[in-house]
Amino acid sequence: MNTKKLLLGMAMLCPAMIAIAQNPLVNTDFTADPTARVFGDRVYIYPSHDIPAPDDYARKDWFCMADYHVYSSDNLTDWTDHGVILTQEQVPWGNPKAYSMWAPDCIQGKDGRYYFYFPDAPAEGQGFGVGVAIADSPTGPFKPQPSRIEGIFGIDPCVLQASDGHSYIFWGGGGLREAQLKDNLLELADDTPSEVRKMGDREMRMTGLDAAAGLPAGFKEGPFAFERDGWYYLTYPWVPDSAAVAQSTELQKLGMRMSGTETLAYAMSRNPMGPWEFKGLIMAESPTGCWTNHHSIIEFKGQWYLFYHHNDYSPGFDKNRSMRADSLFFNPDGTIRQVIPTNRGIGVTDGLKHIQMDRGTLSGGAFIEYNNTSDTLHRFEGWKVRLPKGGKSVYGNVSLPEGEFQALVSTTSSWGRRQQIKQLAETTLQITTTQQKNGLFTIEMVNNGKDTVDVDWITFVTRKPLFSDYFEPSQGKSILPDQNGFIRRWNILDPIDKPNNTNTVFVDTYLRKAFNADYSEQTRNLEWHQLDSKRWNVKLFRFASCRDKQVYGVLFFAETVIDCNETLNNVRLSAGSNSASMWWIDGKEVLLLSGDRRMVQDDGQSQRLTLKKGKHTIRCAVINGPGMSDFCVRLLDSNGSPVTNYKILSK
Repeated sequence: MNTKKLLLGMAMLCPAMIAIAQNPLVNTDFTADPTARVFGDRVYIYPSHDIPAPDDYARKDWFCMADYHVYSSDNLTDWTDHGVILTQEQVPWGNPKAYSMWAPDCIQGKDGRYYFYFPDAPAEGQGFGVGVAIADSPTGPFKPQPSRIEGIFGIDPCVLQASDGHSYIFWGGGGLREAQLKDNLLELADDTPSEVRKMGDREMRMTGLDAAAGLPAGFKEGPFAFERDGWYYLTYPWVPDSAAVAQSTELQKLGMRMSGTETLAYAMSRNPMGPWEFKGLIMAESPTGCWTNHHSIIEFKGQWYLFYHHNDYSPGFDKNRSMRADSLFFNPDGTIRQVIPTNRGIGVTDGLKHIQMDRGTLSGGAFIEYNNTSDTLHRFEGWKVRLPKGGKSVYGNVSLPEGEFQALVSTTSSWGRRQQIKQLAETTLQITTTQQKNGLFTIEMVNNGKDTVDVDWITFVTRKPLFSDYFEPSQGKSILPDQNGFIRRWNILDPIDKPNNTNTVFVDTYLRKAFNADYSEQTRNLEWHQLDSKRWNVKLFRFASCRDKQVYGVLFFAETVIDCNETLNNVRLSAGSNSASMWWIDGKEVLLLSGDRRMVQDDGQSQRLTLKKGKHTIRCAVINGPGMSDFCVRLLDSNGSPVTNYKILSK
């Protein structure tokens, strides 16, 4: 495990871009019943759109939906709202004031067009019908067909494009029904069966097969069917019969609580038309009592995901819901592992943007509270996490580039809305980053202080380099070259102003003139600094920038003294620099690196040299124009191996 170096210490939205990478997925609108589909290299979500009931809608306590949006992402983090794709006023056969545009679906036909299936209340008659709108793009514009699909009286359509080459439509309302579609995807197959069912005091002719036949009793709606490894899956929201739950320890073990709240259940079959065998739950009832759940399941880039909804942003009214997503996994026999809802959700969070630590896994008494406690209906401002002493939040799958960072924390001093942005060093919080096996990072935040701290979000910013990151003052004791032979102890002069608009002028004649000129007047107020470099390449640019000195169009001089224990025969001085440089030993030029260079070790080597036993002065000059400045140097023997049998003195 790699722990990234972290120093304790801001935070964007494009008009149609929502970058969250956590649950809920969208914080700009209420989005329920999410049907996710993969088209090309993007995930598209077609949810219903909960809205507060307008004045002309009588039922203020019921579901109210007037249009559809579509959202897409290529990374499950940045979701684009493509806007409204269909409204109730655009449906020729629908009631333009019904507010009944419930859960939809969308598929791509064999003709390359996109078919959007949606329920709506008809302008004439009762109940619901299912219509189709067609577009050339998954984001529309969608044109609704003049009439609904004949034979379907229900809600929540889902279309399964099976590997047998046919398409099958499933719908809810009065049970779960299924039927094969014609190739035009607009009509039921001619041989679609039907039956007469008694609904209360009425008898109704029901088209299609009863997909719920043989499945455990209880209310079912919102089907979603898919295929995987030769198995067909029929998944659906389910409220089992309370008497059956009371009598069944197996159902109770699955998490059933006889609350009337929907679970997500599933059945499997080898045939897209069933019969279906009940297998269990995908997700248990909402612990906070959100009455409905509605979902879809997709595979994207090798991972399966469950999309569903909850009333996160509307805790007091569960008819305003928000779409969520979590990873889904299968057992070796094809059955589905039960999904435990998380606040963290899916996608990778950019560590250089806001990280909502309230979406992490909490422990040590930590808990969340809404940022906006005054508006009980719309709480799109999200949450903060309250951390008492020892309180902890752990948030995974965060991306951080190479480098060192400061953490900035947005805190509130009380339950109020006064926001403060603090460097972490000013708080009692401890933040650590640990690299995961996938290369991403887990962020752990702990309150080590005695006072409770409320955190809205944290972010990382690239830490400004410090002088101490690159150099430390030389001590009196002599040192040796490092294990690769590089000389790290140098006496470095403050940079000399030497304007150069380009590095292309660094030819031999220019450099010799520049390096051997008299700078006594310019250096009168400059200082020499006896330093040990912490890196094998001596960072002259950082030597200047970290001390607020001029960094471009400058000339650097550096020198060091080595003490040879014995005579060194046939050695070469081997150096690299950025940009050009000249090297002297005991006042004699031994190497010139001209031109616009990048710093590469052993970029140039001197002629063979003999360094007698005793002290020798190595001196260099490095010049730059608009670029960086650094150098490295070592001695190599006749075999090209580093020479290390000498000392580097402090003066």
